[in-house]
Amino acid sequence: MTNASSTEADMSGLLSEFEQRREHERQAALQTLSAACPALAEAGIDRVVITYDGCGDSGCMESVTAFAGEDAVDLKRELTNRLSVAAELVLPLGWAYEAGSFGELILQVRDRRLVRKHNWRIEFSEFAEHEWSL
Repeated sequence: MTNASSTEADMSGLLSEFEQRREHERQAALQTLSAACPALAEAGIDRVVITYDGCGDSGCMESVTAFAGEDAVDLKRELTNRLSVAAELVLPLGWAYEAGSFGELILQVRDRRLVRKHNWRIEFSEFAEHEWSL
């Protein structure tokens, strides 16, 4: 039998391990995005916009669009998939749960900078009660 403080310590340890693993995955994803920048720059691409949407316990990267100036440029499927997988790892936990969220990640190729524009969907209810004497 375990006592409450032992259970709390176990849970704290699990949470800490999860957070460390999550941060390691995020850093690896950021490195993947950074590593793609030289090839993107060589192709004349200055930014890549990755849009995402999620709710009801599912979500997806909706599009990966590369731009050279204002012109959209096609990317190879392998590169698109690599960018999508990395992008998902930098989204906040819970992005696709419940009401979910949506937004875009913008990879600024020359600056090697990633900007996340994130929107949480918020559901709320407002209760009203009326009582009448009859």
